[in-house]
Amino acid sequence: MNEENNYLGIGKTKFNSSVCLIPFNDLSQIQIWQTERLTRKKDSGAWPSVALNEMDLYKTQKNISEFKIAENRDVETPSFFEDFYNESFPFYDFIGKKKLEKYSKKFNPQIKFITHHEAHAYAALTMSPYEKSIIVVMDGAGNRAQEFDSLSRGTSDDEDLEECTVYLQNGPRLELVLKRWIKFVKNPSQANHIFSNGIGYFYEKVSEYIFNSPTSAGKVMGLAPFGFPETVSNRLVFQTKINWENSFLGKNKKEWEESIHFNGYCNLAATVQQELEKDYHSLLISMKQKFPAYENIIL
Repeated sequence: MNEENNYLGIGKTKFNSSVCLIPFNDLSQIQIWQTERLTRKKDSGAWPSVALNEMDLYKTQKNISEFKIAENRDVETPSFFEDFYNESFPFYDFIGKKKLEKYSKKFNPQIKFITHHEAHAYAALTMSPYEKSIIVVMDGAGNRAQEFDSLSRGTSDDEDLEECTVYLQNGPRLELVLKRWIKFVKNPSQANHIFSNGIGYFYEKVSEYIFNSPTSAGKVMGLAPFGFPETVSNRLVFQTKINWENSFLGKNKKEWEESIHFNGYCNLAATVQQELEKDYHSLLISMKQKFPAYENIIL
């Protein structure tokens, strides 16, 4: 970034797409539009046309014309999904009628792609009160290894996905110091599920099992203190041995509270939370030993 440019970030994620505008690199003037706040539909997965229309109105009022654009998505690139949408319905005609072509790489090759964990790290950097810190990004899955240069991807295979990334923050700069990769694995006995040894995706699968939603990790964490954790020697094996026939498939709170498997849900929540804490604790000790000059940490 530099002071001479306006910056526009577009998050084209599978859950809640959003748009972020930073006028002339002035973080005090940052503006964010989230699709779910505008449509009142949570986790709709909608392309951010509504948010972009709102942003266009704002920049017209503020007389903002030129800006540099970056886009982001997890697992697959935004371009992949836009082509995929267009195979199912006239997506590119739709954004043309909405006058939004400049926000798709199909029509605007100047759009820069930012990898998923890098986008998380820059969001942390934007809000960081520190001059120096260790920034840890951990989630279900970021982007595929094939989207990275050889230095970042190390010995990973093309289809591996970023699971945890650690950056050093020095003022406005980020330095990549660790990246962990995961693989998605199918199991013949659970044909409808994909598993992974990554802690973030383990948490996502447990959320799906307990609450019939992969996006309810916060509820899983809240439930964890009510259960008794099991010891997990291998997360991948543990997931495949879960009796998925007992997963919650209802739609309301009353059904969930009265489930005969409620105690099992509590214990499973406690188990995945214990795994998360063990993983984080080990990682943070390792990073502190490796970079003793860094006193601050952002998760």
